Amino acid sequence: MSPGTATAVIGFLVVIITGIVVVAVRTNRASKVEPVTDERIRAAARGWRPPPELQTSLPRDVHLTRQAIALVTLFAVMALGILVGGGFGYRAALREHRVAEMLNRSGLVARASVTDKAVRPNGKSSRHVISYTFVANGGRISGSADVPGRLYNATRVGGTVDVLYAPDDPRVHRVVGREAPLPPWAALLFVFALAGVIAAIPLLIRSQMRLVAYGTPAAAVVERVSPTKGGSAVRYRFLSQDGDVTMGATTVPSKEKPAAGDTVTIVYDPDRPRSNRLYPMQMVRVRSVS
Repeated sequence: MSPGTATAVIGFLVVIITGIVVVAVRTNRASKVEPVTDERIRAAARGWRPPPELQTSLPRDVHLTRQAIALVTLFAVMALGILVGGGFGYRAALREHRVAEMLNRSGLVARASVTDKAVRPNGKSSRHVISYTFVANGGRISGSADVPGRLYNATRVGGTVDVLYAPDDPRVHRVVGREAPLPPWAALLFVFALAGVIAAIPLLIRSQMRLVAYGTPAAAVVERVSPTKGGSAVRYRFLSQDGDVTMGATTVPSKEKPAAGDTVTIVYDPDRPRSNRLYPMQMVRVRSVS
């Protein structure tokens, strides 16, 4: 490794580490911490009563909130869109892959004249596009293509690039040096990855429904409240039925966050006390007790 490269790597690491330290310091300053002893947790449990709706027999009669219904509907529409779009994307990727294989196998090379080049915005990145013409089978063919930055910088208007074209139809062609198309399985992988993210929402809602329907309520004492992406991270400790002090953490909207030291209601799985959440939950409610 050259001295210049080593210096650049060290500088990059310093910037990353400094950023991590700054974020940690800011988060720590914004966090509200209250030391919580086991005795305090036991005292909170002795003087606490669960909400009336959590005192009903199991399983409790639960229902989704409007927010959960809207979220499930939105994600169902998104899932349908991903399936439809993924199908079209797979077909397009398969077609482009077959064309690339055909051109590599039997395509002819032509020298094309570059007529224009432009850098076009594409979200947070940019597309490098060149336009060109070439002669094949007695006719003039025009085209344009996205090309890698190195090829874009190496060409100039009035210069030339090589293209591969199909002997029987020169309109089917490809700029030599352009990045190879993604294999068709990559489109399917992308669809499955998005589907996995979307499937996490119904699974989260289902777990909340089961926790509220069958879970055991308990008093918990908040020991830390920290700002986090999407709200506030609340860390608390509570006493399970077995007499063990257990820790839990939940992210809640900032406007609903408790204060450090507050006694709050949580619901936990009696078989797995570490599976717990603050109550009430955003997605699931117990029907009102008449």
